[in-house]
Amino acid sequence: ETLSHELRTPLASIRMYAELLERLPPESASRRRRYLETLLRETARLEGLVEDVLAFARARAGAAGPREAIEIGPLLEEVLGALRARLELAGAELQLRCEPGLPVVPGDGRLVRAAVRNLVLNALAYSPPDRVRIAVSAQRVTDRGREAVAIEVRDEGLGIAAEELPRVQQRFYRGEAARRLGVPGSGLGLALVQQAARSHGGRLEIRSQPGEGTCVRLVLPVEGSAVPERGGSQTQA
Repeated sequence: ETLSHELRTPLASIRMYAELLERLPPESASRRRRYLETLLRETARLEGLVEDVLAFARARAGAAGPREAIEIGPLLEEVLGALRARLELAGAELQLRCEPGLPVVPGDGRLVRAAVRNLVLNALAYSPPDRVRIAVSAQRVTDRGREAVAIEVRDEGLGIAAEELPRVQQRFYRGEAARRLGVPGSGLGLALVQQAARSHGGRLEIRSQPGEGTCVRLVLPVEGSAVPERGGSQTQA
């Protein structure tokens, strides 16, 4: 029901604004521009939803994309570049930091891109309009005795209640704040990120404080790496 609603909403908006454009007199240039901007925004929203559904379905079915050597720095720049217009429209303060010389990560680049895109869009959606600050970073870590790359996305948004943290990675789950404030979304975002982590033998970590923001960390192992463990398996940043 949630996904059906999220798909119908942009479709209805696209149809309405297309009909309004058709009726506009030629001299209404400013209104025409506003309507076109709305059409483009809703089209991008619908496209993103469809991409999420397809990416999640492929990952769940084990139908991975071509295996490639993923360079995390360029991948992050590519994703943020594609979202630049939406981030600028929201007045977002964006920070990107990548540790130099990161090792490549073998895997499905398309799925990792979809995961990062969802993390950034979540950070945007759950940030208050007057404080949209998003920090994206990537660094080399040791995770459970393996060399890995950790991608982090931090925001200063609504945050997630402690009792909801175990459920936010479930398909179609929508938190209380999202429902109360009418934040758009399919409920597939973090489920897709979790699936990306599992598909690459990695893991997903979420730390959050209501009213202060959220930090989501996607850890992707580097193939063939083995780092001696000391005192148990822990993630070291």
